[in-house]
Amino acid sequence: MKIKLNYQAAIKVALLAGVVLLAGSVSIPGSIKGTTQTPVESLSAVREAPELYIGQEGRFGGKVISILNNNQTRLEIAVMPLSKYDAAPRLNTPSVGRIYAYIGSFLEPSDFSGHCIINSHQQFLGRCCC
Repeated sequence: MKIKLNYQAAIKVALLAGVVLLAGSVSIPGSIKGTTQTPVESLSAVREAPELYIGQEGRFGGKVISILNNNQTRLEIAVMPLSKYDAAPRLNTPSVGRIYAYIGSFLEPSDFSGHCIINSHQQFLGRCCC
């Protein structure tokens, strides 16, 4: 008794299993996850009614445009839509606006030269620069 193996079906099953395993392993990094399940990611919504988002967590990412160091560091970020899988900025899309992210310590501007890509996860203060 011979058993016939359908190689095309076996390859399809192996590829499907690989895709499922890879898809399950992609997730949002803990450093930008925050404490809420659904942080605000719509810059246009915040721009239209910033007072509604005071105290809420927001997650944005994009390219660093400028850095200003005084008592704290202010990053100006050109915001891009985030990937739904890992919250990384989608670099192949146009900017949807700009935000300021404030950091309580000094950041070396030369570390961000060349339009560094960054994610910011902070609470809204009620101001909107965009």
